[in-house]
Amino acid sequence: RICAAPGKRHFGRLSAMVQSQCSAISLFEINPQNFTPAPKVISAFMRLTPHAQPLVAQSLRPNFAKMVKCAFTQPRKTLANNLKKTLDVTQIEALGIDPTTRPQNLTIDNLVKLAECL
Repeated sequence: RICAAPGKRHFGRLSAMVQSQCSAISLFEINPQNFTPAPKVISAFMRLTPHAQPLVAQSLRPNFAKMVKCAFTQPRKTLANNLKKTLDVTQIEALGIDPTTRPQNLTIDNLVKLAECL
């Protein structure tokens, strides 16, 4: 989930928050038999590399976190439905973002624009 790209089914709140700070690359999987007791999931080893230039300014991080939380509250609903208490449809459209899109189809840049609008 951390490494999921925007537009993919597993892209969500965790993906957006981590990828706003770092580039995430999954290196390899670790079988459950390598742990005691063996978990019921397959683990992954990944590399997180901080971005040289932050995608989200330090002063914008609280608004970014709030926006990501609101956008992904109900990921199967449209952006307009999830943000109706925060932003209206005209504000979303003014940013060049389709209000009928689903949150998992947003890029980090789109989420930054929405956070700036707060």
